Amino acid sequence: MTEAPHSPGSAEEQPGLSENEKRLLDFERSWWSAGIGRDEAVREQLGMSAADYHRAVNDLIDKPEALDYDGVLVRRLRRQRDARRTQRSKNPRP
Repeated sequence: MTEAPHSPGSAEEQPGLSENEKRLLDFERSWWSAGIGRDEAVREQLGMSAADYHRAVNDLIDKPEALDYDGVLVRRLRRQRDARRTQRSKNPRP
């Protein structure tokens, strides 16, 4: 009998990611459904500042375990980060 593949955010134990890291990825996947802006949702649901949240997610998406946990989300976040970096390099601040 084969096991069902991991679905993002399931209660399955994922070695390498802390519960807080899983919570960040789960939040990032669904924050828009709260009907409020992301930064407000971060404060309300996670009790973090927007800057701390973005820094934590940015560090988290570089972990291979995060890719294992939710590859579609992590690859999308990496693409978005890379696009922002490319845009900043084309338009450096004075």
